[in-house]
Amino acid sequence: MTSPNEFNRKALLLQVLDQFKLNRDGYHGPSHWARVRVHALEIDQLRGADLLVVELFASLHDSQRHSESTDSQHGLRAGVTSPQYIPESY
Repeated sequence: MTSPNEFNRKALLLQVLDQFKLNRDGYHGPSHWARVRVHALEIDQLRGADLLVVELFASLHDSQRHSESTDSQHGLRAGVTSPQYIPESY
């Protein structure tokens, strides 16, 4: 199983950003993903979690948005495309 320390976060972010359709400075862009990661890691300290899942979720959850406003299918699209980003060893 891959640990968060073993996967290449920078490479993941570059891949996700390469196909990201929205403004990178928008509300649902990389700065938002970073905030989600920080909060998820804080929750992990209280509850425990699979840290690789936390890392992947933070980077992928809004990666398939087509709009900064209503986009009810963005989560489904992220789920469908996420396997291409998940390490094979996981």
